[in-house]
Amino acid sequence: MYDICKARDVMTSLYVSPDISNCRNGRINNCTHQFVGRIKAKIKKVRLSLIELLELSDSELKQLFYPKLKVRNGYKRGIDYAYCYQELTKKNGKTKAQLYTEYVAVEAETAYKKTQFYFYLRQYMKACKLSMRQQHRAGEVVYIDYAGTRIKYLVDGKPVWVKVFVACLGASQKIFAFATQGETTRDWLDGMTRMFEYYGGVTQEVSMDNAKALVTKPGKIALLTRNIQLFGEYYGCLLDTCRVGGPQDKSLVENSVRYVKQRVLIPMNSDHTFFSIEEINKHLAIEVEKLNNAKIQKLKLSRNELFNNLEKHELRTLPKQKFQIIVHQSIVKVPTDYHIEYAGHYYSVPYTLAHKKVEVLVNFDSVTIFFEHKKVAAHPIDSTLRGQSTLTEHLAPNHKADLSFNYDYFVEWASNISPVVADYIVQLYQGKSPQSRALSNSCLGLQKLCKDKGEQAFIQACQTALACNAPPSEIRIFISARSVSNDQPEYLPHMHQNIRGPEYYGGHYEN
Repeated sequence: MYDICKARDVMTSLYVSPDISNCRNGRINNCTHQFVGRIKAKIKKVRLSLIELLELSDSELKQLFYPKLKVRNGYKRGIDYAYCYQELTKKNGKTKAQLYTEYVAVEAETAYKKTQFYFYLRQYMKACKLSMRQQHRAGEVVYIDYAGTRIKYLVDGKPVWVKVFVACLGASQKIFAFATQGETTRDWLDGMTRMFEYYGGVTQEVSMDNAKALVTKPGKIALLTRNIQLFGEYYGCLLDTCRVGGPQDKSLVENSVRYVKQRVLIPMNSDHTFFSIEEINKHLAIEVEKLNNAKIQKLKLSRNELFNNLEKHELRTLPKQKFQIIVHQSIVKVPTDYHIEYAGHYYSVPYTLAHKKVEVLVNFDSVTIFFEHKKVAAHPIDSTLRGQSTLTEHLAPNHKADLSFNYDYFVEWASNISPVVADYIVQLYQGKSPQSRALSNSCLGLQKLCKDKGEQAFIQACQTALACNAPPSEIRIFISARSVSNDQPEYLPHMHQNIRGPEYYGGHYEN
């Protein structure tokens, strides 16, 4: 065995002390003085300076000092590594045993034995399998996944199995776990919402896999489901998916899932009995907190200590309210009356959107309407059947004017004229809708009548109508009748000679 490292040590000693003896050099570098002499002879033969020799690599130095040294060339046939790699990495590819069978079938005499074939192939595969070390900044990313191990609780003696949502922060690696009934979109959103509440803030990114509940179409730019997309917009974070079939992209949470499974989930199934999912989550929170308080072996610090020192203050502030999951989504064409129907109730949109298509999103509390990805209307949920929720700012100008003529408007107008008129308007609206269009039209007619006939005559007519509970149509009759009686001349007996009078008939005559 040619010890190039020992030769390099000898040359270093010669460079530092050129006049050092061979025996002294040998004692310093733990080698014989004969070996030092041979190295000196080779240095003279190659005619290179010590600086130039020391800059050479070990392979170059060995080739220079021992040019006749040859690598033994065996008769064994080489392996087609590129073909083997392609088959071993593709979906439904060949196994190592199949590849070896094909390799031997070509020429058995020159083939490696199975153990040697597997060894060389394994070495090549390891060299191809490289991973990039990731540096996570504080508050940058949180990784999420579901554990494969389920937890059960008993209902009437029958087991009910639940899944466990697991999250892990990138910088501090603090773990969060929460049990849900399944892996639906609603379960994922519930887990992510509680995750942010547990950490006390929001990260810049959420890294997840390509589950069907999260992604409708995977890819480098994945097409997310509507609820997941809205969740990211609501919390202001980027939702990123790993490569299809590449769980190593979120290796931190994969390791956290394995850690939680070994330390928490398996003991929970074997050593505990639960009777509700709430009991499971209560126990799970206690056990996971123990994991976060445990010291990390290499760092001598716990995950909670790293989180409090590095990451807690880098998280963004949580929204004041929780994200509401979308329970209904549809694209509809706005009708002429610019009211969208949902569950038998009608909700207004701006009148300018009539006959245009809008997107309707409904959660448990509200109905929100979007046009060209911009929110144009929002209403609280109203369960009144055949009712309507109309915002004044959505009305067309002429409709807004009609809507302003209501009970309050006419009572205020009548009060400015006379309390008698106000009492009559109140009597008209008694037991009727304040928005009655028929009464609004009648009151508009009364306003015109008051303006045409004068306030005094109008007040007297309203007083008469109030006394006999007359409808608005008779107000004009009352004004006209009073006008006629005022225009007739006073009766004057004996105005001329042809008027006989009652005395002519002896006090008896027919009326």
